[in-house]
Amino acid sequence: MIKKCILILSLFLLSFCTKKEADYKINKEIQTLVDGLSKEKTVLYDETNKIPKFQNLLKVASNKDLLYLTESKIPLIRCYAFRGLTSRNYSGLKKLFYKHLKDSVLVETHLSNTCIIMNISVHQYMLDQLHPFSSKCEYKLSRSEFDKYFELSYNKK
Repeated sequence: MIKKCILILSLFLLSFCTKKEADYKINKEIQTLVDGLSKEKTVLYDETNKIPKFQNLLKVASNKDLLYLTESKIPLIRCYAFRGLTSRNYSGLKKLFYKHLKDSVLVETHLSNTCIIMNISVHQYMLDQLHPFSSKCEYKLSRSEFDKYFELSYNKK
C-alpha cells in the first residue's frame, strides 16, 4: 500500500515539475511580432534580414520560442522560425527538419532580388535552408542527405 502511495505521489509531483511543450507560451511581445509577420504574403527565400519584422522577432525570441513557432498553425511562421534557428546555428536543426518531413503545406516564396515567386512546401523551404553549398549553417545537410530529401520532396508532384 505504501509503495502505491509513493508511486502515485511521485507521478503527481512529476507532472507538476515537468513543463510540457504543449503548455509552453510565448510572451505578448513575441506574439505581436508573430502576428505582424504572419500578415506577410510571401516568405523571402533568401536575405530575410530585409524584413524588419523578422529581424525584430529574432532580437527578442529565444531558441525555445522559435522552436515552439515551428509548430505554428501558420505555415509562413513555421518557415521563418526555422530560418531563425538556421541563422543561429541551432544544434537540433536536423532533428527538427526530420520532424517536418511530411509538412507539405504550400507557402509562396519570393527570391529577393528577382521577380521569381514560387509555391513550395514548408518541408522544401526547410530543406533548402540546409543546402550543402549555399547554407551558412553549421548543421547543414551533406550532399548525399540533401539529394535524398530533394528526391523525396520534389518528385512527389
